[in-house]
Amino acid sequence: ADGSVAESSLLVIVSVRIRIATLTPHLSQQRLRMQVKFGRPGSSVACDMHGLTAPPAVADAACSERSGASAGADDETCLFLAHRQYDSLLRLRLVHGGLVCAKTAKCELRLPPVWGQMERRDVELLEDGMLATRRLASLDISVGTWAMTKGSLRD
Repeated sequence: ADGSVAESSLLVIVSVRIRIATLTPHLSQQRLRMQVKFGRPGSSVACDMHGLTAPPAVADAACSERSGASAGADDETCLFLAHRQYDSLLRLRLVHGGLVCAKTAKCELRLPPVWGQMERRDVELLEDGMLATRRLASLDISVGTWAMTKGSLRD
């Protein structure tokens, strides 16, 4: 055969939608981007979202680490073609930098067990480090797994 996938072949698609990203004030004016990885470390695929920039921090003494500013690049979606080698692990990363990127914050979560519907979740990205306890970002996300034929993707 020619190696192509038949129109009637069943595909499993994983959808991750970042609805709202809220960053802590000290990240204000930094150029950041979200990266979503599907699978375990060493055997995953990545989806990079457009850059985010938090608005300028409020220069008020009352502004604390707990208050945050919604960042740009809200309401973006990553789609993955599911494969058993990727397990059901999603890893979200907030990264900064130019050509050499450094993780700033991260979190991991499992796919919902039910297919065919979106599950809305609030997740926190913790500072990337040995004592990752400080929250740097909060995300309002929707995650779902869908089964569909290749032919239906064009509809």
